[in-house]
Amino acid sequence: MKILKLSVALLSLLFLSSGQLYAQADNYEKHKNDDVSQISNREMTFYLVFKSHFDIGYSALARDVVHEYRTSMIDKAMDVMDKNADKMKDMQFAWTVPGWPLEQMLWDRQTPERRLRIERALKNGNLVTHALPYTTHTGTLELEDLVRGLGYSSSLARTYGLPLPTDGKMTDVPGHTWVLPTILHHAGIKFFHFGSNPTNRVVKVPTLFWWEGPDGSRVLTMFSEGYGGGMFPPEGWKLKSWLTFVHAGDNAGPPTAEEVEKVIAHIKEKYPNAKIRIGKMSDFAEAVFAENPELPVVRGDMSDSWVHGVMSNPQATQTARRVRPLMPLLETLHTQEKEWGIMPYEIDEDLAYIYDKSLMYGEHTWGLANQHFVPGLTGKDWYKMYVTGLDPAYARMKESWKEHIGYIEDAEQALRPELENELATLAENVAREGFRFVVYNPLPWERGGMVNFVLPSQGSIKEAYVKEVETGRIYDLKVYGADSKRLGTFFAEDIPANGYKTYILTDESPAQVENSLKGEEQGNYIENKWYKISFDKKKGCIRGIWDKTNKRELVDDRSENGFGSYVYERYDKEQSYRYLKEYIYDKYKNSHYQITGKSTYLDERTKGIHESPRNMEFHVENHKSSIRGVLTPSASVDEEKHTAGLTVTLYENMPCIDVKLSVINKPATEEPEAGWIALPFKTKSPEYRVGRIGSVIDPAKDLIEGSQFNYIWSNSGIMIKDREYSVGVCPIDAPAFVLGDLDFMHYADTYENPRSHVYFNLFNNRWNTNFASFWNGNLTTEVRLWVNPKNADDESGLITPAWETRLPLQVGIATCPAGKLPVMNEGVKISRKGVLLTAYGNNPDGGGKLLRVWEQSGESGLCEISLPVKKDGVAQPVNLRGVPNGNPVKIQNGVFKIELGRFEPASYLIY
Repeated sequence: MKILKLSVALLSLLFLSSGQLYAQADNYEKHKNDDVSQISNREMTFYLVFKSHFDIGYSALARDVVHEYRTSMIDKAMDVMDKNADKMKDMQFAWTVPGWPLEQMLWDRQTPERRLRIERALKNGNLVTHALPYTTHTGTLELEDLVRGLGYSSSLARTYGLPLPTDGKMTDVPGHTWVLPTILHHAGIKFFHFGSNPTNRVVKVPTLFWWEGPDGSRVLTMFSEGYGGGMFPPEGWKLKSWLTFVHAGDNAGPPTAEEVEKVIAHIKEKYPNAKIRIGKMSDFAEAVFAENPELPVVRGDMSDSWVHGVMSNPQATQTARRVRPLMPLLETLHTQEKEWGIMPYEIDEDLAYIYDKSLMYGEHTWGLANQHFVPGLTGKDWYKMYVTGLDPAYARMKESWKEHIGYIEDAEQALRPELENELATLAENVAREGFRFVVYNPLPWERGGMVNFVLPSQGSIKEAYVKEVETGRIYDLKVYGADSKRLGTFFAEDIPANGYKTYILTDESPAQVENSLKGEEQGNYIENKWYKISFDKKKGCIRGIWDKTNKRELVDDRSENGFGSYVYERYDKEQSYRYLKEYIYDKYKNSHYQITGKSTYLDERTKGIHESPRNMEFHVENHKSSIRGVLTPSASVDEEKHTAGLTVTLYENMPCIDVKLSVINKPATEEPEAGWIALPFKTKSPEYRVGRIGSVIDPAKDLIEGSQFNYIWSNSGIMIKDREYSVGVCPIDAPAFVLGDLDFMHYADTYENPRSHVYFNLFNNRWNTNFASFWNGNLTTEVRLWVNPKNADDESGLITPAWETRLPLQVGIATCPAGKLPVMNEGVKISRKGVLLTAYGNNPDGGGKLLRVWEQSGESGLCEISLPVKKDGVAQPVNLRGVPNGNPVKIQNGVFKIELGRFEPASYLIY
C-alpha cells in the first residue's frame, strides 16, 4: 500500500517538477516552519543524509521510473555535487540511493560519459548506497530472497574498492518482521532506519533503540513517523548527535544546491553552535556508538499493517508461494549434480535473475497511484465501463499491475524449465535400464510423501504398481486419463536427505494389506486410519472431522461459517469507514478516505455481503493411495455464476488432510471485497504459534503493540495448541490469516484473545492506492492440516510438516540406457530436522562454494552437516555477505559439526 504523504494538495503530486516535489517532501516541508525562536546553545552534531523515497512504480510505470533514475535523476544529483565540490569534504553534497536503483544507473547500456561521472561520484563518496536493495514487504519473502537482496550494494562496493555499507533504510511500509535485525546483524550491518508512512497508525517503538531479532542478535535501529523523521531532535533528546534525514517524496529525486543550503541555514538558525556533517547514515551510527548510551532493547516482531495488499494479485501471489521454495532446491540439486559428475555447466546467472525477479515481486510498490488515474466506480457505473471496455486511465492502471505480476511470472518461467531439465538429467544418469522414475527429496532430512508426475513425452502407463529398485518394495500406482494415462501418483518413503531413489513400473502386486480408505456418497463421508470426515451438502462445507487417535471432534459446528467453506464478503460504507477511522489519523482523513477502501464512492444504500455457496453435490473418488471427498456446485459452470467447490483428500500412508478450495467465475469489481476459506477449529483453551519468516511467534507475546494483530502473514503456517493436542495448518497458496472472528474491517493494534477460528485470505482490494483494485476469474487454494500429540514442539508440530508440505517430493523420468550413478544416493544432510538448507552453490559474493543453513524452530544445539562428497577439507565461516568471521572448521570424510543457535543462520565456504 502506498499512501500520499501530506494533504489533499498532494493529489497533484505527479504533476509537479522534481524541485517542487522536493520542497514538499516529508521532512523538508514538515519541518521548515519549525519554531526557531527558542535558540539552542547545545553543541550538537547534525548528520545530514539526503535521500529520495524509491518506488518501482507508483509515480509512473516501473520502466519509466527506472529510465528516469538512469538518466535525468542521477544527472541532477551529480550537478548538485559539482556545484559544491569546492567545499570541505563533510559539507559536500552526498546523495543516498538503495542498492538496486544504483545498480540500474550503472547498467551495461549506460552512456560512457554518464558512467564515468557516476563512478567518480561513487569513489569520492558523494554518491552513497546503503546495504538494502529497496523497501520490501519483508514478511512475504523467503530468507534467501532477503539475503541475496544485500548483494546489489555489496557487489558495487567490491567492484569499486569501497567498504561494504553498514547501514540500511526502508521507508513507507509501517512494519517489518523481526528476522530483519537477524539478517542485518549476521551481514555486518550495524544501523537500520525505517520511516513509516505518517498517515496511519504505527508500531509503538522508541525513536532510537536496539532491535533484537529472534536469535538474540541486535541492530541499532531508528524509527520515525514519516519518511525520515524530524529535522531537529525531539524534546528530551540527550545524545550529542542527531540524524537529519532530508527525505524527498516518491521518486522525487535530489534537491537543488539552493535547497541544500536552505536546510543547513535552517539548522544553524536554531542551533548556531551546531556542527553539520553531510554524509551517510553510518556516520551518525558511529557517533552513537562512540557515545555508548544506554538505549532500550525492543525484542519483538511487527505485523505489517499494509501486507493485505499483497493478496490483491491472488494468482501471482500463489505463483510466488510455490516458486520461491524451489529456488534453493534448484541451486542445491545443480551443485550436487556437478559433484556427482553429470552437470557440466553453470547456472549462476540464471539463479541471480530468478532471485532478482522474486525479490522485485516483494517490493512494496505494486502499481500506479490509483487515485490519480481511476475514479473509483461502483455499481452500474462500474459494470457499464467494464463491459464496454476499460477507459484509458483504467487500462494504464492494469498495465502497471501487469508489470508487477510479471516479475514473479518471469521468475517461474526461468526456473521451472531448468529444474525439470535437472531432474530429467538426474534420471537419465542412474544405473537402471529403460523406463524409471527418480524421486528427489529437496529437504536436508529423510522423508516420504506422495509423488505426482506427468510423462514428459508420448506414451502411456499400463502397469498398476511401481517398485523401488533398491529394496524391491512395491507401491500402488494411480494413473489418470483415458487412453494415454500420462499423469499419475504414487507414495514413496524414506527418500534420503537432498537425495533420491529410483522406481520402475511393475505388474507385481504388493503383499495384501487391508486398505483403510473408505468413502460413501450416500453417507457423505470419507475416512482413513486417522480421520473420518463428514460433509454437509446443504451448507457446502465439512460438517465434522473426527480425530480417531485422540477421539475428539476438530470442527466447531457452532461457527457461523462452515469448515472449509468459501466466504465471500463485500463491505458497505459503514464497515469501510470504521476501519479508516481506526487506522488513519484524523488529520489525513480528507485526503485518504477517498483513496483507501473506495469508501467515498460507495452509495449509502450499498449493503454488505457475507455469503457462502450452498446446496452442493457430493462425490467420492478412490485413488488407491488416497481418497477424495468432493463438493461441487449444483449449477453448471457455464452459467458463469460466482461460486466455489471443495476437495478434501485423505491418504493411506500420511496422517494429514489436504483441503483444496476452487473459486469459480469471480467477477471484477472496485467495491471493497475479500474472499476467505474458513477453518473454525474446536478447542477449549487455545494457544497459537505462527511460523513467520525465520522465526516462530506467539502473537499474544511477540508482536509489538501497533502491529496489525488481526491480519498476520505466515510463512510456514500456524499451530493451534490445546491442552491435550495441537493442530498444524500449512497454507500453501494464501498464507495471510485472520484469527478469531472474521472482522476484516477492524484494525486491532493489540492482542484480542481470539478463539481458534482461522480464516485464510484468498484475495482483497481494501486499499485503493498502488495495489490492484480488482481481479476476476478462477482461483484455487490448498491448505494442509494435521493433528499433533500433546507434547509436540514447534519443530515436530509445525516446521517439519509445513516444509514437507511446501517442498513436496520432485520426480525426474527417463527411458534411455542406464547411466553410472547409483540408484539411491544421499546429498547434503543435516542431523536435526527444522534446519533448512537455504544455499548450496557457487558463492554469489566471491569465490568458493557456499553452504548456508538456517535454524527454523527455535532450538539451539549441536548440528552435524554431511556433504555429498565424502572428502576431508575445511569449512570457513562467513557472514551473510561472504566476509570471513571465524576460524575454519575441519571437514572429515565429508562431515563437519557446528553449534547452531535458535533461529540463527550459519554460512560456510567449503574447501
